[in-house]
Amino acid sequence: MKRGRRRSPEPHKTISGGDHGAVEAESVERGAGLGRADAGGAGACAIRRQDRAGRAGGGGQEKADDAKTLDKVVVTGIRGGIERAIDIKKDATSIVEAVSAEDIGKLPDVSIAESIARLPGVTAQRVAGRAQVVSVRGLSPDFATTLLNGREMVSTGDNRSVEFDQYPSELMAGVTIYKTPDASLVGQGLSGTIDMRTVRPLDYDKPVIALSGRWQQNSLGAAANQGSAGNRFNVSYIGQSADRTLGFSIGYSHSDTPIQENQVGLYEPWQAIGANWRPGVPAGTYYSDGIKALRRTGYTKRDGVMATLEYRPSDAWASTLDLFHSQAHQEDTANQFEVHIGDYNGGYGRLNVVNAQINGNGTFTGGTAQNVYPLVRGMYNDRKDRIDAAGWRNEFFFGNGVKLTADASWSRAKRDELNLENNTQLLPAPQLDSVQLSFTSNGFSQLHPGRDYSNPANLYLANTIYGSGYGKVPKVVDELKSGRLVASLPAPRAMDTVFSGIDVGVNYADRSKDKTQPEAPILLGSQGVTPIASDLQYGLVDLGFAGVGFIPSWNVPGAVARYMTFSPSDSAAPYLIPKAWKVFEKIGTAYVQGNIDTTWGSVPVRGNIGVQVQRTDQSSASRVWDSSQPSGQEIRPLPQRQDLHRRVAQPEPGVLAGRRPDPARGAGPPGGAGARGPAACLGRVRRGYRHRQARR
Repeated sequence: MKRGRRRSPEPHKTISGGDHGAVEAESVERGAGLGRADAGGAGACAIRRQDRAGRAGGGGQEKADDAKTLDKVVVTGIRGGIERAIDIKKDATSIVEAVSAEDIGKLPDVSIAESIARLPGVTAQRVAGRAQVVSVRGLSPDFATTLLNGREMVSTGDNRSVEFDQYPSELMAGVTIYKTPDASLVGQGLSGTIDMRTVRPLDYDKPVIALSGRWQQNSLGAAANQGSAGNRFNVSYIGQSADRTLGFSIGYSHSDTPIQENQVGLYEPWQAIGANWRPGVPAGTYYSDGIKALRRTGYTKRDGVMATLEYRPSDAWASTLDLFHSQAHQEDTANQFEVHIGDYNGGYGRLNVVNAQINGNGTFTGGTAQNVYPLVRGMYNDRKDRIDAAGWRNEFFFGNGVKLTADASWSRAKRDELNLENNTQLLPAPQLDSVQLSFTSNGFSQLHPGRDYSNPANLYLANTIYGSGYGKVPKVVDELKSGRLVASLPAPRAMDTVFSGIDVGVNYADRSKDKTQPEAPILLGSQGVTPIASDLQYGLVDLGFAGVGFIPSWNVPGAVARYMTFSPSDSAAPYLIPKAWKVFEKIGTAYVQGNIDTTWGSVPVRGNIGVQVQRTDQSSASRVWDSSQPSGQEIRPLPQRQDLHRRVAQPEPGVLAGRRPDPARGAGPPGGAGARGPAACLGRVRRGYRHRQARR
């Protein structure tokens, strides 16, 4: 249900209503402003009011006045949201894309990432069936920065890229994506800057209540311990005081989404094999060393809360407090059939491939792999995310056209995760099999085993060709505190023919990010090799889509607790050492920007020109395994400190200051592709199109 409507900048009269296309009109004089009306569609119409008496018998002056009278049409509903997005693009002095909600609670997508992905030049990467991270202009999500109400946000991932599935679309009023740099835009990314916006309650002239609920059904149906049905609902309220000096908005969104997925995957990388590397396959053939088919079952639950308190006691002061909270819990199990076809089966003879199929590109696409030893795996993931953010903005207006803005913000993200796996095989060993393979690029590749893997009593937890299991316990904490002060000044008389105003601002941000990832093999307990008891079994899952048939599914953490031992550590082996790190970052930013609003000849020109200066103090801490040290002393601290930088961007029409990774630290997190140290997580500094660099 819904009451109220968004307030128009000028008084108007409602002509007709409805959720999809309420049309409001007002007669105005030429030059006072002209609205737009779209042709066609729900609620699209134009209303022209004429003075019939004046037209019928009035004098020439009345006719002249009537000829100047035009009508203003204000469109709300779906078309109103489209118009607001168009207005944002039209009024911006940078190149931007925008999506605006029809009204509070009216962005239809599950997360704000789904809405952002509708914009040109923006794509979303899906994880577990939902849009999670966003790429702008084809670049990695790491190169974009995300803001909430103009303030930079933390992330639960291993780097800067925000996972948008934690932001309910129902709590957002709109999103603006800046595709060009801007001197006044603090915390901007190289590929783009994504600014999510919540509602401002005093922009509405009446109280608004929005309530919606949805039910969903996964077409794959129920499997293992998870059903196929989910739900989603939200409720929001916007209210104002009688004298319209105080406004308040609050929104709550809940979603419970089932996870039911069918997947087939091939090992990477493919390689051109040598002679007799894979018996039965010609040398030079591109070949993958393994294939797996799985059914993933589970759920994702998310709860989000947004609140805004807006206070405007006079024309001289406005204060806005924004609060945001989101928590998500994802739990899923991948019930998986996997076979290694790279001539490794635990030492029970060699692989042999019969009737190998090679396509015109020299790539292996099928055949029968003999003497392989498949396994049935249970892979469990439990992840909890929490994001909290607060921001307080105060605006002071002075009679000489000066505006002073002070903004303070804080945000914190936390991620706790648990990854476990169990590996089972047919026993007694070896129970070798022949698997018919057929690889395709336009559907599920097929693998047809010769044995039956559906009886859980025949599958044993054992030290298989992939071991008995492995586990990880990642944890990330990211915290950001910042303060900003901006003065908007009228342009000096000597420059007022070019500039409409001058903005001068400073910003200070203090950020820290900490990651740990203890992990270890999951070993068999004292009972040794054992099947998994019936009370831990969930039932059979169907992998017939890949040709496998039925396999068991079970309670993986229950099996670990009953039959296995798991002692995760972040220092028990050399490869674990760099997976734990801390990064500290302090950035001071100052800028000055001139806003252009003039005409060149008969052509109106709007834009800006500015300069932004940043000073970055970044340090990090991690460890290194030094094999030259005595036994027990191999772990050494590896502190890294990034000296202070000064980036000075020269004036450039349109603005300055993108952000790019510092090549000394790589583009990714420690241990990831391209990483060269623990500072890689936050290792980016801002840079303009032209710059000078001084190192102190």
